[in-house]
Amino acid sequence: MRREGLEKGTEEGAGPQPSLVVWGRAKNHRLGIPYAEGDLFQPCELPKIVLDRLVGDQGRREQVVQVSCGGSHTAILLEGGALYTVGHGLYGQLGLGQRIRRVSVPTRVRGVLGPETSAGLSRRPSVSLPPMTAIGCGRYHSLAVTSDGRLFSWGGGKNGRLGTGTELRSFLPWPVSHVHEKVPGQPENVRRSLAIPSECRIVTIECGYHHSMVVSASGTLYTCGWGAYGQLGHGSRADELSLLAVAFRDEHGNPIQNLKIVKVASGDRHSLALTDDGRVYGFGSNEYGQLGLSSEVEEVEEKKLAANRESIFPEPRLPPSWRSGRSSYRPCSLWGTPLSRFERCR
Repeated sequence: MRREGLEKGTEEGAGPQPSLVVWGRAKNHRLGIPYAEGDLFQPCELPKIVLDRLVGDQGRREQVVQVSCGGSHTAILLEGGALYTVGHGLYGQLGLGQRIRRVSVPTRVRGVLGPETSAGLSRRPSVSLPPMTAIGCGRYHSLAVTSDGRLFSWGGGKNGRLGTGTELRSFLPWPVSHVHEKVPGQPENVRRSLAIPSECRIVTIECGYHHSMVVSASGTLYTCGWGAYGQLGHGSRADELSLLAVAFRDEHGNPIQNLKIVKVASGDRHSLALTDDGRVYGFGSNEYGQLGLSSEVEEVEEKKLAANRESIFPEPRLPPSWRSGRSSYRPCSLWGTPLSRFERCR
């Protein structure tokens, strides 16, 4: 959730007044309300005593510019780049440097693992946390990116979702130093690496259930983590321990030149990528039509779908409806649509 709709009006001459509205399950204090005894079934503004904790480096309250919700934790990013987390933290997803069952109020993340400590995974912060510009939360892990394109990850590392080349857990933000790309014409395991941020500057991040997606300034998409349903887009169902570039191909299997990804989104077992010319590619599970792919397509597609009983598509694909106009799972726009009109989207 970005800045729109999160700011509260201020009186003339007053400083910025952060405002944050929450609702839903309150277990493990993931909503940031320490005294909440039950779930919230309608939007509720965080109390002033909590909002007063959201301060920047100058000790003054700052505007909330982004909020990300994980499986049972929440991350809050302020205008000046300060990062706060709250909720469940047993897997290190809060980034506070230790194993914590839960944190009841938003607490600032202050340190990261520096290069000299990341090898030994010391739990003591050796480097101050730089200002962040974007955050993302998965079920048990978190990502953040800085204004200069550096990438940090922390939390549970199973399946390689942290992108650090291992499955180790980290209780502090851990710098991700490289992304990887397959070498054309070479075996699958032959890859070249690009250093972050000198050779690859990260601008967009997204966390799925147990996988991660990042986009570089040049528009290249990289993914890592759990890949059992093809949600990484690499043409297989294998996990990836490091961030690997996703290859986009046309219907004939040829690489698409000059394709630029501008936004990404992910669910439990599927992922979507938006190009700068308005196309949306999907990969992963299509069991419930979440990729917009349908069996009501040309014969060659029907054969592929019949062989793919689990409706898993491990490579990026455009919804057939966008090519042929024939689909029972046609994508429809929900942005700006009143709730009473959602049923019109068939």
